[in-house]
Amino acid sequence: MADTTAATTSTLEHIDPHSLVIEDNIREAVTLEPGFVASIREHGVLQPVLAIRNPDGTLTVRDGQRRTLAARATDTATIPAYVVDAGDDATVRIIQQIITNDQREAITETERVQAFQQLALAGLSADTIATRTGHSPDRVHKSITVAASAAARAAIATGAVTLDAALVLAEFDGDDTAVQYLTEVAAEDPEQLTHAAQYYRDKHATDALITVTAATLTGQGIRVVTEDEDYTPLSALTDTDDTDGPRLGLDEDTHTGCDGHAVVVTAWRGATEATVKPVCTRPDQHSPRWPATGTGTGKVAGGPMSEEQKAERRQVIENNKAWDSAEVVRRDWLTTLLTRKTLPKDALRYSAQVTAAHGDRFDSKARDLAHTLFNLDKPHRFSGNALPHLIDTTPTKAGHVLLALALTAIEATTGRHTWRTPSAGDQAYFRQIAAWGYTLSPVERIVAGTLDPASTE
Repeated sequence: MADTTAATTSTLEHIDPHSLVIEDNIREAVTLEPGFVASIREHGVLQPVLAIRNPDGTLTVRDGQRRTLAARATDTATIPAYVVDAGDDATVRIIQQIITNDQREAITETERVQAFQQLALAGLSADTIATRTGHSPDRVHKSITVAASAAARAAIATGAVTLDAALVLAEFDGDDTAVQYLTEVAAEDPEQLTHAAQYYRDKHATDALITVTAATLTGQGIRVVTEDEDYTPLSALTDTDDTDGPRLGLDEDTHTGCDGHAVVVTAWRGATEATVKPVCTRPDQHSPRWPATGTGTGKVAGGPMSEEQKAERRQVIENNKAWDSAEVVRRDWLTTLLTRKTLPKDALRYSAQVTAAHGDRFDSKARDLAHTLFNLDKPHRFSGNALPHLIDTTPTKAGHVLLALALTAIEATTGRHTWRTPSAGDQAYFRQIAAWGYTLSPVERIVAGTLDPASTE
């Protein structure tokens, strides 16, 4: 048998691409992406094709059919080609094609990001880089942003993190705790990255409010304690004797004389001001207002909290914050769902079930949220109902409006209480949107019944 792997001599020639014959190829299909064609138009063919000189003098492309076809499409005058003499042995052809395709290793995402950064540093705009390299402007913009973040560059260099995920990491550059956690999520559980990122966005915003408010109070001589410290709300303590009638909670103004007087500063997602709550760190100097019937943030009847009580309170606080963040992601997803041309096949069934079982939830609050999801303005600025008009002007949206009302009938009644005491309707709702493609966060999985409330996942 002839040695089909023997090396052959070659010459580099510049050939009219229209004169080349395209050989049968191991690739099943040839796709000419617009960016690839644009690159050939801008720069020409930079990597020579491999061509075989036939006995009759014609040249056949063995490797480089995409470059050849793109050159033809852009009326490129000539392209470089390594021309070799070879027989028509099919095994030689296939072996050469496999080798040339296997040996052509695409640049990595890291190398591309670094290259775009170098071009940007050289003064090229992102749009110019996109035009001249054949990549989308969006990808170039993302790459330049990632390149500016040491954490994002390091993450993408591992190969376990996508460009979009690295872009999220770049957003939190400087917060080592957030970056480390988000990097782990991006690599191990990427579907949860949207939830995790929103949690840290909200945390940054609320932490900033808390820090400013706490500094102001401290400057005024007021003691500030964190949610992790031992304290009891003033409303849970009393100085009223049992025989003196109603057991009133401690008054903030008069409690300032207690050496346990302090405040806890908290903030809700989306708030413009922090909340300041007076507390007492010396509950032993007072009496419990109510019998000690449990644990939690408002039921510590006296003395310091146990480690179990502290852990429970931390879990409640974290789940509440996680719920607030998940609501942002969930409602964004609902908005996207309602923009789909075709709704889920069982959307009508679900809408009918909600109407039949939870018709009492179809109130103004649900309609207001439906307007928000559709990005609809009310006809009278802050009042009225634009949903009937939407159906009249766009009859194909009737099903969307019905589904929106069914969804918001449940969604509008959810809140921090939902993960603690979910109803059957809440559980069905979260299971349904998960079946339609929504990724539940851990705290939402508690509602759906697929995660234990005590889990710290």
